[in-house]
Amino acid sequence: MSVTIAPAVAEQLGEIAAIECAALPAEAWSKQQLANALCDQQQLFLVACAGGGTVVGHILCRVVCGDGELLSLAVSPAARRRGVGRALLQAAQKEALRRDCTAMGLEVRAQNRAAIALYRDQGFIPVGRRRGFYRAPIDDALVMLWQPPRPTQDRSERTAVGGEIEI
Repeated sequence: MSVTIAPAVAEQLGEIAAIECAALPAEAWSKQQLANALCDQQQLFLVACAGGGTVVGHILCRVVCGDGELLSLAVSPAARRRGVGRALLQAAQKEALRRDCTAMGLEVRAQNRAAIALYRDQGFIPVGRRRGFYRAPIDDALVMLWQPPRPTQDRSERTAVGGEIEI
């Protein structure tokens, strides 16, 4: 499925809220919470739009002082298993890096094998479990962490204070 990834805008909140409710009925963010996130500069809020501009998925992350947290990733039922979630996650990771994010965490239902596989494929590793974290139905949360590789510099490119070359 071909999609365009772009920052979310207020006019899309109705579509985003509907996808959120369909994908995450027990944990869905309200339209007001989504609107608040849209106005918060620490939030990274992206949508995936199919032809005609129809929103088919969204991702919401927070990046503060180098630490990131994936808060919500949802794809409309009709667009699932077609690469939309992966495209959103990759775009969010790229933007998080641009914002100097050194680590990003998330919680995912322990029974959500498809999401866990996606996160693993994108470099997240399990680091813990929160027993009984989710309700309706009750489920554990698997805590996962992504730590992007730090860029390496050639020794000749590194400089010390004062502009001197480090040797």
